[in-house]
Amino acid sequence: RVVEFGEGWVAVPKSFAAFQESYASIKAAAEKAGRDIKSIQIMIGPSTVTSVNGFIEEMKRYQDLGYDSFFAPIPLWAADLNGALGMMEEFTQKVGM
Repeated sequence: RVVEFGEGWVAVPKSFAAFQESYASIKAAAEKAGRDIKSIQIMIGPSTVTSVNGFIEEMKRYQDLGYDSFFAPIPLWAADLNGALGMMEEFTQKVGM
């Protein structure tokens, strides 16, 4: 459906290997449909990450493949609002925002 109807794909892989497998399927479908895979914007939100540091390390793996659009579910990593706000502050400092 991504190739046929979408302009983008929000990938929430259970692992880096799972992402590569899903991406290969979408790329093959795009080629079959005559569509350039680069016309599909890809946003990645690693589902197994539970901390700011873990997310940053995982981002680097995907950046090495050329991806730069990520979804960070920071509020899900914290026990409460104050924890989420603290993690958001930590994230912005560590990634230079």
